Amino acid sequence: MRNVIKLIAIVTIIIFALLFSSWYYLTHHFNIFGECGDDHFVEMRSPKNDYLAIEFRRNCGATTDWATLFELKNLSSENTVRILSLKGDLVSRCNMEWIDESSLNINCAYIGDAHLNLTNFEGIKIKFNQSAQN
Repeated sequence: MRNVIKLIAIVTIIIFALLFSSWYYLTHHFNIFGECGDDHFVEMRSPKNDYLAIEFRRNCGATTDWATLFELKNLSSENTVRILSLKGDLVSRCNMEWIDESSLNINCAYIGDAHLNLTNFEGIKIKFNQSAQN
């Protein structure tokens, strides 16, 4: 009987840990509860109008840093991915440039925590250049 109670306790703890970690991951990475506000800065279409590169600033409240985010969207399939994240309270000085239909460059005057999520999306090469802020 003691072994059954121990097993039930262990399973219960594991279930709560999985539920909490899932909740934390979903709320902090996918913003599923809409707790953050987004301000769009720039939207730039690819040369053949098949893709849309989006730069926006996310504010999740007083206790978190601002983030400047970049996403790439396939306009025919509506498939959207995050390609770059810049953290910190800053007014982004970034320049997006489509070199051609399959190459997107993002140049930023920014020193800080930058995370390039993808370097390729559906055959589009993504290049990020970071330089010292003026």
